[in-house]
Amino acid sequence: MLEHAVTQRFRSLYAGLAFALAECLLGTAARAAEARRASTPEVSRPTAFRLGCSLSEPVCVHAAGDKRVPVSVAAGALEVAERTLRFLRGNDLALPIEDGALGGGPEFDVYLSSEVTSSRAHDDPASLIGANDSASAFGLVTTAHRGCELASDVARAVAQAALIGLDPGADGATLGIGSSQLAAVVAPCFRVEAAALDQFQRAPERALVEATPSTFAGAALWADYLEETYGKGGPPRLWTEFVALEGQRTPATSFVWISEPDVYDILRRLLHGLGSSLDEAGLGFAVARAFVGSRSDGNRLADTERYGDLGRVRFDWSVPITSLPRRLRTRPIEATGATFGWLDTAGAVDTDGLVLVAECEHTYAVRWALVTVDGEGKELGRHTAGRWGDDTAQISLSSLKDVAGVLVVGSVAGHDDRELPFDPDEGSVATAVCEVTLRRD
Repeated sequence: MLEHAVTQRFRSLYAGLAFALAECLLGTAARAAEARRASTPEVSRPTAFRLGCSLSEPVCVHAAGDKRVPVSVAAGALEVAERTLRFLRGNDLALPIEDGALGGGPEFDVYLSSEVTSSRAHDDPASLIGANDSASAFGLVTTAHRGCELASDVARAVAQAALIGLDPGADGATLGIGSSQLAAVVAPCFRVEAAALDQFQRAPERALVEATPSTFAGAALWADYLEETYGKGGPPRLWTEFVALEGQRTPATSFVWISEPDVYDILRRLLHGLGSSLDEAGLGFAVARAFVGSRSDGNRLADTERYGDLGRVRFDWSVPITSLPRRLRTRPIEATGATFGWLDTAGAVDTDGLVLVAECEHTYAVRWALVTVDGEGKELGRHTAGRWGDDTAQISLSSLKDVAGVLVVGSVAGHDDRELPFDPDEGSVATAVCEVTLRRD
C-alpha cells in the first residue's frame, strides 16, 4: 500500500490532495448531472402528498399535484408496486436504486397524477463517481387508468426504474421493451397487451427502436423471442442482463449519459460467441412473428395464439402460384423491421419448384427466408439467403410437394457498411425498398 512507502508527513499531504481531488470531481459531477438534466426533456419530481408506504417493500405512493386520488387506486398501485419489487428480488434481478430522501425517504416513489396521460419512470439527476453509471428514478403514473391497465402501468414504471438504475443512458425503446416484458408477467392485462401487439404487428416494417417507455410496447415480443431462444427457461431475465452488461462509465465532465455499448452491441458480442449473429437472430424473430395469434403453430412464442387475429402480422402481398411470374415491391423497411408476403401454392404440381430473386437498395443489408408451410399452418422447412455487401439474394426450392403455401420473409439487419452497425440511439435513419421476383421452376 502507498501509505506504507511514505512518511507520516507525506501521508497527510497525500490525504489532503486526495480530499481536494475528490471535492473537485464531486463538484464537476454535480455540475455535469445538472447539465444532463437541463439537456434532456425529463420530468422533475412533482409536488406531492404521501398517501402511504409499504410495510414489506421499499416503496411509497404519492398523490401528485392534488390529493384527489381514490383510496382504492392508491391501494391498488401500492400492491402492484410491492408485487413487482418482490418479483425482481425473488428472481435475483436488479431493484430500483435508493434515492436518499428525494421522495421523503430512500424508498422508490410512485406519483399518481391526473395531469399526465401516460405512465413511465423518470431518472433523477445523479451519478456515481468511480463506478458504472447509475441513477435513482421515480414513477409518474396516470390515474386515468383503472383495473389491470393501472396495474400494468405501475409494474412498467417499477421495472423501468430498475433498468435506469443499471443504465440511466439506456434509450427509450430499451426501457419500453424490457419493462413491458416484465409487466406482462407481473401484472398481465390482456386488453393492454393485445392492443400493443396489434399495433406492432400492423406495421412490421417499422424499427424495433420506435418503442417508447410511455406505453406498453408490442415490441416486447422481441425480448420474448430472445428469452425463448437463448434463455434457460423460467421468468424473463435476459433483457435485464443485457442492460446490466452494458456497464458504461460516463466521464464526470460529460453533459449527457453515454450509452455505449448498448443492448444491440451486447447482443452482437454474445451471439457471435454462440456462432450466430444479430442479423440471423433478427431473421429468426421475423419468421417467428409470422406465427403469432391465429397463425400460431404452437412451436414458438408460447401462448401468443390467445391474441387471435390481433396477433397476426400484416402481409405486404398475397398471390397465387398460378399468377407467377410476378415482380412485387416491398414497403420502405426500417432497420430491424421486416416485410412479409404469402404465396398460395394451390394449383401447383409436385414437380413444381420456386425461385425467389430479391433486389434491394444498397443502403441496408437484408436477410431473406422462404418458409414452406403445410395445410395445418405448420412450418415444413426454411431456406435463407442474403449477405453483407450484396444487394441481391436468390433462393430456390426444388419441390413444392405437400406445401400449402410459402411464406416470404425479409429482415433488415442494418446499414450495409459493417463499420456502421445499427445503433438504437440513432434510430432508423434510412429505409430499404426491395423488389421481389417469384417464378415457377
